[in-house]
Order: sequence, then structure tokens, then C-alpha cells
Amino acid sequence: MNNRDQFGRPCDSVNYGRQDFTAVEWDDTTTANVIYLRGDYSDQCVIQKVDKTARKITWAYGAWANRASLEYGTDRLVRG
Repeated sequence: MNNRDQFGRPCDSVNYGRQDFTAVEWDDTTTANVIYLRGDYSDQCVIQKVDKTARKITWAYGAWANRASLEYGTDRLVRG
């Protein structure tokens, strides 16, 4: 039984199975001109990176603590 959706989110995630993204936490202090948005409170979670300079939104899946060093995909989630 697969308990994750197509984006790797666990079934108890607020965003499970949804195309829309609802952030439960954000960080705009780690990297200049970047906002990181966390998809749920799991240690490994979907993270959205909003680059205000490049005007680009990218996605990654990984530990919130490593948000600044994750590999972000351009329009789809990068799975590690």
C-alpha cells in the first residue's frame, strides 16, 4: 500500500493529493530574495522555493533544515 501521493507527500499532510499548495510555515531569512514554503510539518516534506529576483517558483522534497541546499526542480518535484 502506497501512503504517499504523486508528489511524495504523506497521507497526513495538509496538501495530500492536492494540486494546490498550502504552506504551513515559511522562511524569508535564510537566503536573500528567496522565500521557502513548507508543505507540512514532517521532517521530510515538499518545499516550494520562491525566488523573487528571478521570479521563479521551484520545488524540492527533503528536510526543512536543509532547504537552502536542496536540489530544486524547475516545474516538477525533484525526488531524491
